[in-house]
Parts: sequence; structure tokens; C-alpha cells
Amino acid sequence: MPYDLKINTIYVNHNRSTSGNAQPGNTDIQLYKGGSAYSSDVTVNISGSGYDAVDHAVVYTFDFTGETNTYSAGEVMAISLDPTSTAYWFAITICGEYV
Repeated sequence: MPYDLKINTIYVNHNRSTSGNAQPGNTDIQLYKGGSAYSSDVTVNISGSGYDAVDHAVVYTFDFTGETNTYSAGEVMAISLDPTSTAYWFAITICGEYV
């Protein structure tokens, strides 16, 4: 059974292919709903992303509790990631609460 959901946190892990690759730097995440921007940008500086077997467990927290972000059951949610520098591989976990 689908539920309405309020997004409160997005957790992001980022990895690079080598230590020589640039860090993403200040990275904006914005929520979208129905193809249109639905929240403001939330910015976090991703400056310690891993590579090879180093720092793979570093997780960055994007706090959306102060943003407009309630989705009704069946609505499509999308996110936009906009790093300052090049980005490589992201793993993202979206957390919220049923409303």
C-alpha cells in the first residue's frame, strides 16, 4: 500500500576512481515533483570522497527538514545533484516519514 511521504534527509556517499580525481566540492541537491523544482537547494561540501579501498564509508547528510517536500502516494519524486567539480559515483539513500 503506498503512503504519503515527507522527505527529511538524503544521505550521499561519493567515490572517485583514483586519488588524483578532484573532490566534488560544494554539491547542491534539489527535490523535484511533477518535473518542476519543489525545494530550495541544500548544499553540502563533499570533500572526503573515497577511492580504491580508501574512505569508502564516508557519508554526507543533506537536511531537508526545513524544505517543502511532501509527496502524495503515487507522485514521482526526482532529485538534482549539482557538484562544483566533477562527480564520479554516487550512492544515495532518501529517508522520510509517513504523513
